[in-house]
Parts: sequence; structure tokens; C-alpha cells
Amino acid sequence: MRIPEAHSDGCSRGCSGVLVEGSQPVCSPAACLWRAFSLVEIMVVVGLLSLIVLVLMTVFNNTQQAFRSGVTQTDILENSRAVMELITSDVKLMTPSDFPTNILINNPFSKPGFDGINFAKTIKLADYLPGYDMPLVQNLPGSSQRRTNLVEQLFWISRQNVNGRDSWVGTGYTVVATNSSPIFPLYRFVTNTPVLTDPLVMYNAFLTAVNANAFTNIGWSHLMDGVVDFRMQPYDLNGYWMINSIQYNSGFSNSYPNTAFFFPPYQGVTNLYFMSNAIPGSVQLEFAALEDAVLRRAESFGGPSLAQSNYLAQQAGRTHVFKQRIVLPNVDSSAYP
Repeated sequence: MRIPEAHSDGCSRGCSGVLVEGSQPVCSPAACLWRAFSLVEIMVVVGLLSLIVLVLMTVFNNTQQAFRSGVTQTDILENSRAVMELITSDVKLMTPSDFPTNILINNPFSKPGFDGINFAKTIKLADYLPGYDMPLVQNLPGSSQRRTNLVEQLFWISRQNVNGRDSWVGTGYTVVATNSSPIFPLYRFVTNTPVLTDPLVMYNAFLTAVNANAFTNIGWSHLMDGVVDFRMQPYDLNGYWMINSIQYNSGFSNSYPNTAFFFPPYQGVTNLYFMSNAIPGSVQLEFAALEDAVLRRAESFGGPSLAQSNYLAQQAGRTHVFKQRIVLPNVDSSAYP
């Protein structure tokens, strides 16, 4: 008969022998030894646990990084959409002034100013790096190509009822590329004047404030930061890109050169003025905004500098570009003979 029994004669618990009546149980030495983990087994277990913890931390970090990236993109998308909708609603109101201009056909600079200006856009060369006079150029990831960012200032007029008075409303947008903190802020300017007044006075007020960096005065509002590219390209009624007087009317020579004036192109983009009854048939708005982490890192350089420009040149993958074509309903087709 086999009877499990614990003994106190040196045998371990769990040792069982064969008990024969009138005899002592017999235990083998191997069966009476205490069982325990060896050092090698412990090291293997610790190594496996460390590997599991490392894998879990990697998964957690990747999840957190994806979450933060998603939040960042959502913030940029929401802010950029709001800005895009605001500019779209403003520019759709663009109206020809029908004011006579003082630009002569043979000598456009014979008189100062541009009377009855309807739409103007100019590249802000003065706002680039001091001493370099160059726009921000970014290297595209995985490609030998580069993206050239341009900063333009925009201004146009619309005709609206302001407090019961028929008025011209001037709207302007500009990016300040020389600001140290925050960097590349986008500002909006709005003013108005009676409809019998030359709209040029509103454009001059806009330029005066821009040149004086006076963006806290009445009429100015701060929209967003980190806008490294901001431009608007005009198109005629047939969708031709208007870059000079030849392209003013579907590739044909413009018969009314005193209604639009084009400057020589820079980086493929032309500064221009529309006057009298001329406004574009449509415009394409484009702007690019930095992610918040890139924006804060760039601000740490302490202002516009070559080091900041070199850093931003490597951040094309974290610069979000937005484009939208906007059709202008108040265009005067007689401006395109």
C-alpha cells in the first residue's frame, strides 16, 4: 500500500515512499531535495520581462506620438479652414470702383498713386531675412526639389452698406516675416470710407500701417501665426493665369492697359494693381502654416536669422499647404474685351 507521508528525517515535503508493514519508508535522495529556480532561469525571465516592457513602451510612445500628431493636424486644419473661409467671404465681395485712373498708357509712372484701385497684391521682399533678401526655401522630403515660400500683402475693395451709408470697404491681409515672437503672424485690416471718396485713401492707410508695423490700431486683427507662405494669384474669365498684360485677356493683348498694371515677375509671381472697372474673374488663394512644435522651436532662435531659416528649410514635412480657387461674382466682363 502507497501512503503519501511527510517525514522529519531529512526528506522534503512531498516525498513519498512505499510503506510496508513493519518497515520504514524509503525516500530517494533526488526526491528529498528542495526545488528552486536557478540563476540562469531567473536571468531569462528578467530578460523576457524587460523585452515585454520595452515593446509595450514603444507601442505606448508611438500611440502618444500619433495622438499628438492627430491633435496638431486637427488644430492646424481648424485654424486654417477658419482663415480660408474668412478670406473667401471677404474676397467674394470685391467690386470694381469704376474710378478713372491717372496711369497713362505710355508712361505708367508719370503721376504718383493709382486712383480708384480695386485690387492690389505685392510681394514683401523687405520682410525677408535682413541682409539676404531671399524668401524661405524648403527642401521637400524624399525629393531633390525645393519649395519656395512667398509672402504677399493683399488689398481689395467692396461696396457695402455701413451704418446706413453707401460706402467703400477696404480689406487687406499681410504677414509679418520680421517678427521674432510670434513668428510669421497673419493680420487682417478693414476700413471704410464714403462711396464718393477715392478708394485709394484706404489703400494708403493700409500701406502706412504696414510700413509702421502698427497692427494694434483700430481695424486690425490678428488671425494666426506661423504662416510662411501667403499669396493670391488672379485669373481672367477664361481661367488664364494673369501674369502680365499679354495674359490679361485669354492670351490676347490687352486693349485697356490703364485698367491693370503688372510689375516684372519675381520668383515667377507678379505684383499687380487693378483699377477702374477691372477685377480678376477668379483668384487662387494659397498659404502654408507651420505645426505648433515647429513654430515654438523656430521662435527659440530669437528672431529672424540664418539659423532660423536653415531650421525652417528642413521642415517642409511639417508645413501644411492650403489652396482654394475663388470665383468673384462682381466681375465686369467689359473689362475683358
